[in-house]
Amino acid sequence: MRSTAGCLILTILLGICANGCRSSWLWPKLVAHISDGLDGDMEQEAYQVTLMALHTYTKDTDISNYIVEEFDRRHGNTWHCIIGGCAYSVTPSLNNFIKFTFGNRTILLFKVG
Repeated sequence: MRSTAGCLILTILLGICANGCRSSWLWPKLVAHISDGLDGDMEQEAYQVTLMALHTYTKDTDISNYIVEEFDRRHGNTWHCIIGGCAYSVTPSLNNFIKFTFGNRTILLFKVG
């Protein structure tokens, strides 16, 4: 884990940037996204939680666990997160998912149930 002070600063900056300022220096790594069933606020939250996880952890499993724990806490259980460099497929029956790429990591976040 990285420093608490660094996380606090990033949290404050993410809060300031919560209104969709993707052109700022906080969003340079966001490459593309596909979403179904998530409103704009939830998409923004997914980016913010992911940025916090990427800043705090280095291993994909730790990043994924952090994202899942945050979304379970905020939006109820049964969230899943897959991180990697490959393409993923989502069953069309899922309507609460987002897939996006930060740098060389593709993040697939979805809710089941």
